[in-house]
Amino acid sequence: MLEKREIPLLEFDAFSREMIDTHWEAREGCLPEKCLFLFLSEDKINEFLKEKNAAPVVSFESITKTFTAYTIDTGSEKIAVCHAPAGAPAAGMVMELLIGCGVTHILACGSCGSLEEIEENAFVLVEKALREEGTSYHYLPASRFVSADEAYNAKLEEALKRKGYRYRKGTTWTTDAFFRETQDKVQLRREEGCCVVDMECAALLAIAKFRNVKFGQLLFTADSLADLENYDIRNFGRDVWETAMAICFDVMKDITL
Repeated sequence: MLEKREIPLLEFDAFSREMIDTHWEAREGCLPEKCLFLFLSEDKINEFLKEKNAAPVVSFESITKTFTAYTIDTGSEKIAVCHAPAGAPAAGMVMELLIGCGVTHILACGSCGSLEEIEENAFVLVEKALREEGTSYHYLPASRFVSADEAYNAKLEEALKRKGYRYRKGTTWTTDAFFRETQDKVQLRREEGCCVVDMECAALLAIAKFRNVKFGQLLFTADSLADLENYDIRNFGRDVWETAMAICFDVMKDITL
């Protein structure tokens, strides 16, 4: 029997049955194992899909919009692509549905804020994420950090190096509250080793561990919180959106299951 805790978010249930099943029978196995999960402009993603002659496969209806998963045929395999919604709860729901459709290897890509003096449009392969969002606590017991799969990250690194792409490795601070990234919290997160901030990574890492699928996240720096007195929106990483998709697609093609 689940024990009541003072803080409800700490009541992790690892044993009783889930009431809603994501593995819908009519959709199970309809997507390939590899999937790109893109936190990018829908217009840019649509341009990428058109360029790659992508085919729509399955749609997930939500109250606000419909998310469609596509497949791109590389000639030797098919790779799924899906637009990812902002924020851990929404992104986690779509990721669950992708897994229910047969996806087992996911590479997410999106922007992040710099907590240090990092130039805009720099790529960061996430090693671990600080859990200051709510979603991850429904998938893993409480802890301060959730780590990436080292073996899978090694595969991603190998592919990045083979392709000659520049990147750094680092820790991200995942938060639910974009407008509550305060000066003191930014300073504290930097002292803990976080170099960037995002809104989904910790949750997606936790879901991947719970569902036993492979997951990695490649972030690119957008705005900057490095100067505690002056927030710098910069160009919000827009100059690298197309490049980010191309890199992730190349990396996913290069990885063997």
